[in-house]
Amino acid sequence: MTPALIARRPRLAPAVLALAGVVLAATARAQGTVNVDYLTITPGGGHELRVSVLDAQGNPISGLRRDAFGVEEDGRKVEDLRVVPLDQRYPQWDISLLIDSELLAPSGRGAVKDLLRELGRDAGEHDQLHVAALGGKRHWVEASANNWTEIAERLGDLAGESGGWGTYDWIYEATRRAGRAGDGTARVILVATKGRDPGSQHAMMDVLALEQARGRPVPVFVILLPSEIAGEAERLTRLAVRSGGAPLRVGSPADLAGAAARLKARARGSYLVGFQAVNWNPDTPRHTLLVTVEQGGARAQTTREFATEEALTAPWWKSPQLWLGLVLVLLVAGGGTLVLRRRRLYRLVVRSGEERGCSYEVFASPVTVGAADGNDLTFSEPRVSRNHAVLEASGRKVELVDLNSENGTFVNGDRISRRRLAPGDRISLGGAVELTFDGRG
Repeated sequence: MTPALIARRPRLAPAVLALAGVVLAATARAQGTVNVDYLTITPGGGHELRVSVLDAQGNPISGLRRDAFGVEEDGRKVEDLRVVPLDQRYPQWDISLLIDSELLAPSGRGAVKDLLRELGRDAGEHDQLHVAALGGKRHWVEASANNWTEIAERLGDLAGESGGWGTYDWIYEATRRAGRAGDGTARVILVATKGRDPGSQHAMMDVLALEQARGRPVPVFVILLPSEIAGEAERLTRLAVRSGGAPLRVGSPADLAGAAARLKARARGSYLVGFQAVNWNPDTPRHTLLVTVEQGGARAQTTREFATEEALTAPWWKSPQLWLGLVLVLLVAGGGTLVLRRRRLYRLVVRSGEERGCSYEVFASPVTVGAADGNDLTFSEPRVSRNHAVLEASGRKVELVDLNSENGTFVNGDRISRRRLAPGDRISLGGAVELTFDGRG
């Protein structure tokens, strides 16, 4: 797509890439493990790792000093490490709890209340807790985490709901909501389930892709209850690992509170380890990272190769080079506008989906639309075909042409193969993305 042909006016959000699967197996001479839950890298080589240090029972080890940590990258020792406990960086916590609907029945409600009590234990005044039922309709029960009794009294509002969102739909929604939390808030999703999915419109990769657009992973911690559905439990385990969270299996609902205590401690007890890599080259495709923790003569370490393109880049506004580039682009664009004053053919306004409120100004034709990266307008939705439709302009006439898409193209509710557009027409791509056509030049 040529940038001059379509001007996008988005709600600004940081563009990032998710580092999938960087929970690393530990090799240790001590009875403990080190895990790198996620890694972010700026274009200039600034690294930040979230590191969990666990004892032999899987409990986090707190109170470690900076000099307990050592890092090597590509065989070179890293100097000037910055080590900050996670709960110091993020004084506030936002927890989304997703529970199987059957656990909210009267017979299981006591175990859920114990779980809520544990999540509310030692909670800060501004910590938030949101609860929803997997398989239920779009309905949250929420309150301050230290006021968990308010949520416990309203569990009946969630019980008995069915025919709603599936497991991954709810995780996707929780990830989307978590993206609204401020930079001083740590965001966590906790899922308590037997691994049944009543039928989600979203999948694991949709959740990870949404995290890419949010700028910072939202770790998903999963408590798995006994189930005969091994495949779904395995997928949830992969999602937990790839999002920077962790899975934990329990024997019965009575074990939920204990599992929540362990996972909460792990989430709060990790460390942020930062450093500036010397002679960092982002064009090098792969790197090797070695993290070592020493305490009281005991030593544990973890090592793993990672692909540079998989590492998260920092939000664009943290890079001075990008600010300078943005200023230059604005100056050039402003001068070009005064000289050329190109006439806009039409505008498209996004009315649904993650880009709701964005608008696209179109200055040349044709414009291809679809899920594939090669299109002029790309919408990564499951119901949008790779090459879904094309908009063709001739003079002041604009026609929308469906490219034999699987789920159809609609104008004002009517499925079309070709339709001349008029200002105000509502376009739907497979029922997943809605746009409004503004024909003003």
